[in-house]
Amino acid sequence: MSSDRKYSESGTPEPPASERTSAGPTVTGFYNGSCPVCRPEIEHYKALARRRPAELDWRNLSADPEALAAHNVSPEAARRRFHAIDEHGALVSGVDAFIAVWRNLPVYRHLAGVVAMPAVRPFADLAYERALVPALARMNKRIARRRERDPRPDTPGEAPPKSGEPA
Repeated sequence: MSSDRKYSESGTPEPPASERTSAGPTVTGFYNGSCPVCRPEIEHYKALARRRPAELDWRNLSADPEALAAHNVSPEAARRRFHAIDEHGALVSGVDAFIAVWRNLPVYRHLAGVVAMPAVRPFADLAYERALVPALARMNKRIARRRERDPRPDTPGEAPPKSGEPA
């Protein structure tokens, strides 16, 4: 890490200007940019935040795996679950992190309120912890194994080499 990097009051490195969607007090979401499900979801949230001012910043854990080290979260644990620093500077993860982000997105504000309800919250936690997290972990392991076998980038729009051409 560069020594000229700025840090927030909570000890979290400030995201680059290109990742910021606001200038005020913010919620910072930490996402696995190499996850093919997580990345498009966060891009969707970023697009919503650009249309209407939102108090959100984003950190791609693929680009900065140690982003949550100051909070004693290992890179593996950080990539496995969605984390956020809420507007009070507290680290939250899983459903709590989604609620913190959704409260700042006009389209998702009502969903945040519903998911946070005591009658709904246990089911949301169960679905996230027992279904979504394990499914994404399995998918990301398969992708990692495939990349080890074939290290060519799988960038959308990039055509694979024709047979006989070097990779």
